[in-house]
Amino acid sequence: MYPTQPPSHNPFYFIYILARCWFSPVECILYRTFTDKYAEGSLLDSVYARTRDILRINHAHPTYDPATEMVLTNHRTIFDPIISQQGTAGISRGMYTMLIGPLGWVAMWCGQIITISRGKTDRKALYEMCQKTRESNGGLPVLVYPEGTRCRHMTLPENPDDIDLKPGSLKMVYEHGMVFQIYIHKGIETAGDERTWRIQHGVDIVDHITSTYDPSEWKDRGDSFETFYHDVKVLWREAWYEVYGEDGEGKEKTE
Repeated sequence: MYPTQPPSHNPFYFIYILARCWFSPVECILYRTFTDKYAEGSLLDSVYARTRDILRINHAHPTYDPATEMVLTNHRTIFDPIISQQGTAGISRGMYTMLIGPLGWVAMWCGQIITISRGKTDRKALYEMCQKTRESNGGLPVLVYPEGTRCRHMTLPENPDDIDLKPGSLKMVYEHGMVFQIYIHKGIETAGDERTWRIQHGVDIVDHITSTYDPSEWKDRGDSFETFYHDVKVLWREAWYEVYGEDGEGKEKTE
């Protein structure tokens, strides 16, 4: 466990930590070549673990159900992948994948990234890419951010229909009967926030992962996508408040 330290908003320190994260794949290659450290999982998974250690985050990555094909998770900051994407394949815009440097290159080399063009990749093409990626990496689930962009809200609308989850990936999940889980986490924006140059070491991540849900159950009942979409928002809201609490303060991390 890393001790909690006061936050820093020094832009030079933020850039220093970001540079260390940027070069963490090189460190992991050396660690895995000459030691037993960071040997678990793929090279990309070890990069996520190493980056958590650079930020000194107190967090054990989630273990998703073997039956899970898709993970839906919330999006708080650029550091989200080190919390949620270990043991999964992510989806990213092609240009962004190249800009993040070694991390993106390692993700492509490990077959744990699907590159798309926002607004140009249709659901059929995306599903085919998801299936091809899962077949090549032993069936790892694909992780998506249905909020579509980084969101910092602490509470959700009372009416689930007002929750802003983008329907595109959820339509793909429904149409193809992709078994999914919802994973909600809190705290990563405290450890690292690119908008305020914030770095804080020793942050505890609080999270919640649901059981699996099979869209075929909705289709077997004759439910439309609109019903499925509504129910996913209800499930999202329930998972959200397992972490954030009704007042937005959330629960404390428990051992």
